Amino acid sequence: MMLSTKEKITIFMVSMLCLTKVSYAVEFNTDILDSEDKANIDVSRFKNPNFILPGTYFFNIIINSTQLTQSTVPIQIIGDSTDASVSDVCIDKSYINSLGIKEKYIDQLTYWNDGACIDFSALKGVSVVPNLSEGTVTLNIPQLYLEYMDNNWLPKSLWDEGISGLLLDYNANYQYSDRDSLKNQIASISGYLGANMGAWRLRSEYYGNYQRQNSNGKTSTIRNFLFNAIYLYRNIKALDSKLVIGESTTPSQILEPIKFTGLSLFTNDSMLPPRLRGYAPEITGIAKTNARVVITQLGRVLHDGNVPAGPFKIQSLNSGTRGELNVKIIEQDGTEQQFTVSSSNVPYLTRPGTTRYNVSAGQPTKVDHSVYRGVFFFRAEASHGLNNNWSLNGATDISQGYQQVSLGVGRFMNRFGALSVNITRSFAQLDHDSPSGNSYSVNYSKTFDDYDMDLTFAGYRFTDRKYYTLSQYLDLRDDRVVDSEKERYQITLSKRLGEFNINLNYQLQQYWDRGQTHQYGLNIGKSINLPYLKLQGGSITLSANRSYYQNKYDDQISLMLSVPFGKQFYTFDTMKYNDTYNSRVSVSNLTDDNDYYNISASTSYGKDAKKQSTLAGMYDLPTRYASINSNMSISDKGDSSLGLGLNGGVTLTQHGVALHSSSYSSASRLMIDTNNIADVPLNNGTTVTNGLGIGVIPNMTNYYKNSYNVDMSKLPDNIESSNTIYDIALTEGAIGYRKISADKGFKLFATIKMSDNSGSPPFGSQVLNEKGREVGIVSDNGLVWLTAVQSEEKLNINWSNKIQCSTTLPTLDNVNQIILICEK
Repeated sequence: MMLSTKEKITIFMVSMLCLTKVSYAVEFNTDILDSEDKANIDVSRFKNPNFILPGTYFFNIIINSTQLTQSTVPIQIIGDSTDASVSDVCIDKSYINSLGIKEKYIDQLTYWNDGACIDFSALKGVSVVPNLSEGTVTLNIPQLYLEYMDNNWLPKSLWDEGISGLLLDYNANYQYSDRDSLKNQIASISGYLGANMGAWRLRSEYYGNYQRQNSNGKTSTIRNFLFNAIYLYRNIKALDSKLVIGESTTPSQILEPIKFTGLSLFTNDSMLPPRLRGYAPEITGIAKTNARVVITQLGRVLHDGNVPAGPFKIQSLNSGTRGELNVKIIEQDGTEQQFTVSSSNVPYLTRPGTTRYNVSAGQPTKVDHSVYRGVFFFRAEASHGLNNNWSLNGATDISQGYQQVSLGVGRFMNRFGALSVNITRSFAQLDHDSPSGNSYSVNYSKTFDDYDMDLTFAGYRFTDRKYYTLSQYLDLRDDRVVDSEKERYQITLSKRLGEFNINLNYQLQQYWDRGQTHQYGLNIGKSINLPYLKLQGGSITLSANRSYYQNKYDDQISLMLSVPFGKQFYTFDTMKYNDTYNSRVSVSNLTDDNDYYNISASTSYGKDAKKQSTLAGMYDLPTRYASINSNMSISDKGDSSLGLGLNGGVTLTQHGVALHSSSYSSASRLMIDTNNIADVPLNNGTTVTNGLGIGVIPNMTNYYKNSYNVDMSKLPDNIESSNTIYDIALTEGAIGYRKISADKGFKLFATIKMSDNSGSPPFGSQVLNEKGREVGIVSDNGLVWLTAVQSEEKLNINWSNKIQCSTTLPTLDNVNQIILICEK
C-alpha cells in the first residue's frame, strides 16, 4: 500500500521528535500536527528528553566521550514521586571505584535511595544523561576530578582483567619445492595455548617442524615438536609490574638475557603511559622471492611470517626484546639466508624519584628445556631517577661458582642527547681456573632537529678476554666451547634530506678467538606524488645490505619503483644478490575487504646460477575464522614451488566459543556477544559474529584504550544495532567480554487498532518488544514502522508512561504491511 503525503510527513515529524537533542523540558503544541485525531495524541513522554520508564536496565557507561564498561550490576531508573515525566538514574555504589575518579574526590561523594545510589551533586559540573535508544548512560565529569587519561590511555581503575577462558592460536605453513633433482617439503606449526582465570594467565608456547627431502632417489626426514615455554603470569598494578612463574627469559635491561625456570618480577613498560614506554628492535632485510622470515632468540620463535619479494621491515616484536636475535629468511626454493641482530636498549632516564627494576630467581634452562641441575641463580637490576638529568643503574648475578656486578649512570644532556655508561665485572670458579674480567659499554641517542636527523641508537662495548656472562660460564662448566666477545659497535641513523628518507645501520662484532662478524645496510627512499597524473602514494627505494656470517659474505642491493594505478600497485625492481642478478615486474592489490594478492614475472642470471625466468604469485585471504595465505612459482627450467599457510585462533569462555584470526603472543582479545544474533560485522567488518552470536576481536593493545563498534555500513538489512563507538582497556593477555545490543528480524508497516473499537493507540505511543527495546512509534491512525521484529512476537504499546495494551504478530514471511489488534 502506498503512503499518502500526509502520512509520510507525520512519520517524519515523529522521527524528529524522537531525535531531538534539546536538553530542556518543553511542552509540545499538538496544533502543529496534521492529524485527524488531535485529541488522541500522547507526546507527554517528549516533555523531558531524558525520561525513561522506571525499571532495571543494563546500560553501557560512558565517561565524557569514553565508553568504559558495560554494567554488570543493573542500573535502576527510578521515577520521581512528584512528577511522572521525570526519572532519575541510579548508578550503583559498586561502581564507585570503576569510574576513574580521584580518591580524594570519591571521599566527597554521598549516596541516595537508602545508600544504594551514588549522588554526584558534591562535584560541581557533573551530570548524568541516559539514552535509551543507544543503551548508554553518559557521565559528564570535569577532568579535574579524574585520574590522568588521554586519547590512548586510561587510569588503572578502568583496566579490565577480562574473564576466564581457554585459548589456542596457531600459525601453520606448508612449502613444497622441486629444484633440479631435489624435492623438498617443509611443514611447520607454531603458536601458543593457554587459560585465563581472573588476573592470572597460563601459557604454553609450541613449535613443530617436519622436513622431507628427496635427492636422486635418497630420502631424508627431520621432524620435531617442542614446547618452548610453559609459564604463568599476571600484572601487579600497584607496582606497574609483571610477575612470571615458570619457564621464561629474564627481562633484562642491563645484563644479557638468559632462559631459566623460576620466578621474575619486573617493571612492565606497557603499564606505563605511552610516552614512557620502551624501545623495540626493527628487523630489515631483502627477500629474493616470496619468503618466510623466522626470528628466534635462544631457540624461542619470536616471529614467523611471510613477506613478498624485495626489501622488508618487521616492526612487530615485543618492546621487551633484548639480546641477540637470529634471523632466517627461507626462500620459495628452500634456500636460506641467515644473519644476527643485536637488540639493545636505547639509553633511558628514569623519572625523578622513581625506580624501575627486575628481579629473577630460579634455575638456568638449556636449549632442550632441561635445567642445569644443582645450579640456582639470583638476578637483580634497578635504575633510579635522581633528578631530571641523572639516573643510576646497577645489576648483579649470584650463583654457585659465579657472580657478576654492573654499575652505570645515565645522563640526559638536553640538546646534546642522552648518554649511558656501564661497567660490569664477572667472577667465575671453574675446575682448573678462576677467570674474572670486565666489560665496558657506552650507549648514546640523539635527535638532531636542526638537521632533521635521528641517531636512534649508537653503542660500543669492549669485553676482557676473561669476562664471561652467566650463560657462557654454564657452557664452560659443561666443557662446551663459547665465543669470547671482544668488541661490538652498533649504530642506527635516520636522516631526512629534502624529499628523501635515508636510513643507515651498522653492526660489528669482534671475538678474541675467532673472526669477526658484521652487518650494515643502507636504505634511501622517496615518495612519489604526481597529482596532475592522479598518482598518489608511489615510491622509489634503494636498499643495500652486506653481512659477514660464518666466514661468508652476503651482499644484496636492490632498486625498486612502485607506482599506483587505481587500487593496484605496479612495481619494478632489480636486485643483485652476491653474483646473481634478478629483475622483476609485479602487480599487487589490497582490496577493501583486506584481500591481498601479488603476481610477478622475473628473470635471473649469474656467474654460478643458471639463467631462468619465473612466474610467481601470492594471495592472502582474511576470513572471519582464520587468515589463509598461499604462494606459488614456476620457471622455464622446470623449477616450481607451492606454499600454503593458515593462521588463526579459537577462544572458549562460559559465554561461547569462536574461531578468529590469530593474535600476538601476549596480546589481549575481546569477545563480543550479540545475544545469538549472527553476521554482525565489527570493527570495519574484520570480525563477524558466528551462529552463537559470538565474535572475537584479536590483537587488542594491552593497557591502551581500544575502540570497537558495529560496522553499520556492512550490517545486514534485517539486523538492527547501535552505531555507538565503545572503548575498553584490557590488561595483558586478557579475554575481554562485552555485550552489544542487536536484534534481527523483519521490517514492515503495521496499522494498530484497539480491540474495543475505540480507534488506535495515541499518536507518539511506543511499541516495545518483550526485551523492552523500542521497535516503533505510533503515528496518525495507528500507522507504525516496525523494525527487527519476529513472527509471532508479542509487542507492548506504551503511552502515559505505562503499558496500555499488547498485540501479537502473525507469521511475517512475504508480508510488508499488516493490521494488528491491541488488547488491554
